[in-house]
Amino acid sequence: MSCAAIIPDLALYLYGELSAESEERLEQHCSECPECAAELQRYRHMLQACDAAAVPEPPQLLAECRHELARAVESSRDVVPPEPSNWFTRELRSLLSHSVGFRVPVGALALVAIGFFGARLAPQFGSGSPVQAGLLNVRSVQADASGRVQIAVDHTRRQTVSGSIDDPEVRKLLIEALHDESNAGVRVESVDMLKDHAALADVRNALVDRLQNDPNPGVRLKAIEGLKTFGGDPQVRQTLARVLENDANPGVRIQAIDLLTAHRDQSLVGVLQSVMRKEDNQYVRLKVRGALEDMRASVGTF
Repeated sequence: MSCAAIIPDLALYLYGELSAESEERLEQHCSECPECAAELQRYRHMLQACDAAAVPEPPQLLAECRHELARAVESSRDVVPPEPSNWFTRELRSLLSHSVGFRVPVGALALVAIGFFGARLAPQFGSGSPVQAGLLNVRSVQADASGRVQIAVDHTRRQTVSGSIDDPEVRKLLIEALHDESNAGVRVESVDMLKDHAALADVRNALVDRLQNDPNPGVRLKAIEGLKTFGGDPQVRQTLARVLENDANPGVRIQAIDLLTAHRDQSLVGVLQSVMRKEDNQYVRLKVRGALEDMRASVGTF
């Protein structure tokens, strides 16, 4: 994969918006290309500086638009639109496909018009009581300065649910949002809000599930972060061992090693030796070797 093909994907990678295959290709390239690795680090520093800057919270509409865009992009991949039978429609499509400068303002104007008239015509909903999770479609997840959670959901008609994560119904909605496979942004934000509440059994079970099954490495990393105080829990340790042996992302595997070795026991030796035999990432191998040596265990054949 060339450097020219990698550079445009760096920001998408840091936001967790690439597919697993694209992430793996990018990580492999950066491990072999110092220039691209340095560029990725510059991107990371820039994002950290932006996160540290004191800026007002964006309006909820912005978050909803981002999630709707992610959902639309995900659902439109590999879909070929049918050829219109109407002559006017065919000509209009031809005009737009060849006039980039014209197409962009027209598309922007259409989005503005849809948003304006949608806001005018749609019924207004304020804060309401939580709805049944099985009948909803989570659109966006946000937290305000007071720590309250706002979840925009579609339930016949859209409404906004506000409340504390201590509210079981609010937690139910956030956990439901974790399983929205079409919207990685909603999953990342939901797990970020839940990760500090892993002492609750339903939250901990949801984090364990996402750590093992979520296709987005950003979600998996945040799930590990939420499980750090439960590194000695048997269910968590079994999941971490599977992640260490099978996860495709080296960053996730490294975090799994750190959490596993923070609570060492002899059952871990066999897992680490197995990883050592097949691991191809040099940094991960160093971490595993160091853990085995600290436990006075044989590194094994590799």
